[in-house]
Amino acid sequence: MASQAIFGAASFATAAPAISIEKPARAPVPAPKPKLKARLANPESLVTLIAGEGEMLKKFVMHKDFACHYSPVLKAAFNSSFLEGQTQVYKLPKTSERVVNLLVHWLYTQEVIVDSETKSTASSEMPNYCELWILADRLLIPRLQNAVVAEMIELQDAFGFTALNCLIYVYTNTAAKSPLRTMLLHRCMCLNNPEWFSSHPDGFPKEKLLEMAVVCCNTKSHAILIRQTGIRSNPGQYNVAEDSEA
Repeated sequence: MASQAIFGAASFATAAPAISIEKPARAPVPAPKPKLKARLANPESLVTLIAGEGEMLKKFVMHKDFACHYSPVLKAAFNSSFLEGQTQVYKLPKTSERVVNLLVHWLYTQEVIVDSETKSTASSEMPNYCELWILADRLLIPRLQNAVVAEMIELQDAFGFTALNCLIYVYTNTAAKSPLRTMLLHRCMCLNNPEWFSSHPDGFPKEKLLEMAVVCCNTKSHAILIRQTGIRSNPGQYNVAEDSEA
């Protein structure tokens, strides 16, 4: 399914000039506690997630067991006396078809779809991952949020770019100190040359520039920034707390 260009300014996802900084060994991230996986106990029980609206509307029919197991929001909605409970339909009018497809795939497999084999396709997928992270936040699925961040980091490292095409959307739709914000902030600060910022003046929300200024106030080099932020040694800081029983 092709991604929808709902964010615009895709040209902002430009490869940053390389900085020759030796990458330290990544510290091991503690493994999360074992969690129960969803079971298909009621195969005849189905629910519908609706992405978009109008001509862009798309229905996704899935097993209720999987939808409710991983999202307490969906569980409450589908088991309530409200409209969602009566119709077994949950509408996501502001969410793209591609993102709901990513969500449904994860609910069944606990894997984030990665179809990116080039820098261009990886870059174009970044806005969808950001939208998926924010949707997972709304649906209270922290494990999905963390899986999305891990894929974003891996793709940006593999293809050598910073996801500038996500910044305005992320800063518009997340709160201060959001882990997703923090990850993008650290990557912009630690992995780019000064000239890179000058060449993308329209890609930075005001709030991001302020956050960067605060962090950089007493910083003299990228090496110090890398050590100070823990961008290499502590990737777990970009995770959100997970419920061990979900």
